[in-house]
Amino acid sequence: MQTYVAELGEIVRAHTRDEEEIDTLQDRISWVVKELLGQRTWTKLCPYIRPFAKAAYYSCTTIAGVQTLGEEYVKIFQMDSTYHAVSSLGKRFLFVLFHVIAPVLSQLALQRAQRLLAHPSTSSFMGISIRRNQKARKTFQELLEWTRSTGIPQLHRLHLAFFYIFGTYYSISRRVTGIRFMSLSPQTDLKALKVYKFLGYLTLAHTALSLMLLIISSTAKRTSQTVVVTEAKEEGTGEGRTSGRIDDEHAVSEDIRRFSETRQHLEVYFSGIQPTGVPHLGNYFGFIEPWIQLQNSLPSTTKMILAVADQHAISLGPRPVEELRENIRRMVASLLACGVDPKRTLLFRQSSVPQIAQLSWILGSLQTVAQLQRLTQFKEKATKFLQGNVPLGLFTYPVLQAADVLMFKATHVPVGADQAQHMNLLADLATHFNSHYKVSYFPRPKQVSSRVRSLRNPLKKMSKSEPSAKSRLEISDSAEEIEEKCRKAVSDTNSQLSYDPQGRPAISNLVAEILFENGKLAKSIAEQNMDEIHRIVGFS
Repeated sequence: MQTYVAELGEIVRAHTRDEEEIDTLQDRISWVVKELLGQRTWTKLCPYIRPFAKAAYYSCTTIAGVQTLGEEYVKIFQMDSTYHAVSSLGKRFLFVLFHVIAPVLSQLALQRAQRLLAHPSTSSFMGISIRRNQKARKTFQELLEWTRSTGIPQLHRLHLAFFYIFGTYYSISRRVTGIRFMSLSPQTDLKALKVYKFLGYLTLAHTALSLMLLIISSTAKRTSQTVVVTEAKEEGTGEGRTSGRIDDEHAVSEDIRRFSETRQHLEVYFSGIQPTGVPHLGNYFGFIEPWIQLQNSLPSTTKMILAVADQHAISLGPRPVEELRENIRRMVASLLACGVDPKRTLLFRQSSVPQIAQLSWILGSLQTVAQLQRLTQFKEKATKFLQGNVPLGLFTYPVLQAADVLMFKATHVPVGADQAQHMNLLADLATHFNSHYKVSYFPRPKQVSSRVRSLRNPLKKMSKSEPSAKSRLEISDSAEEIEEKCRKAVSDTNSQLSYDPQGRPAISNLVAEILFENGKLAKSIAEQNMDEIHRIVGFS
């Protein structure tokens, strides 16, 4: 039987057909997993279903020594690099290992390395101390993220370009194992070879251009940051000003603000939720569900920190001790039940980090009474108290809120739309601090918001602090309670969760352990940041 070296078009068509079959197999496996194991298990296993489908497909074909459906379709078969013998079982097994298993393991290894670098307790990486060397830590994080998002895809694109030009080894795994293809059909489409070569050179040029643009962009970004820092420092000391420019505090403030917005701070999402009762649907749809979506979609290099704001819970006055403790436990249990992952989100109790209160006092020195009195939320809530009896906690609430966010140098804050004024005040405090101390320590956080309206007063958001329990749908409400509340909701003319140490010791211990361990971790982060803040302010 006459055989020929397989042409590019045949190899590409075979690969495309194999991918279609793997897609079909993946869909069927996915359906079986979802039906038998449930939605939650399916969600956890979803990233591994395709690798499993590919492993199963190539195990039943390539490792078994038979043609894949794509190879059979175009009449090609595998040979070793000499074209004199069929590829051995060992090489076929290595091909599946490199083609299917290696990419998954490499991604998991890179993700684990990124998590280690993001964890503040990691003192060294690859033999280099990074505990106090934030520049080295950031460099490693950027390198790993580039490898995952850019380096590996560009390597595959580069290899594909060489395949189009030279006509051998469609995948890196086949090049490593030396597996080539023979065909039963003679070379018939010589014009297509020229087209593939042109496509190869085009892909090669595109890859080189992408890398050049990436290098230029990185260099320009570092240069612009250096220039802004230099200008801000020079103008802060009265040196290096251009003639005709007014030497005033506003100019320095604008430079610091511009730098605070452009500086490449590591992304940190921070938010807090008060333990004033069981979360309601307004909490769930307005905050908890969006937080979980962010938790599952943001890259692992993005830190996510969530505080149970027990200090904010007493801003209107002291709470009964046991009630407050119970509410904290119920809130943590509710968040875990809703899908907050303690491995991805640093969930802690606000009062376990005393540095937040210290920072609040420092920020208070930069704030004025007049600014706080103008806030809409303060005006609304102050009307509930007799004149002169407004708690100080209510008045200084926004400053403590700013300390929560800035303590962890957050860049994004998922909060309700009603917190827009507080967010503006918070961002201004960050800018004011940077401007006053001639540093660029705090980023200007961005607001991410949504809210669900109250059932009893649709002009207000659904809130746990509302006196009427009928104003909200709590996630632990029974079906009868939900029906009654919805029936009595204001309209126009047109399974129960519990914290029970005796009856449910497992979940109770989990809540206590998370609060304790994450409290220590949050405090550790805050201590490192507070040391730097003390140095900036002059306390040390």
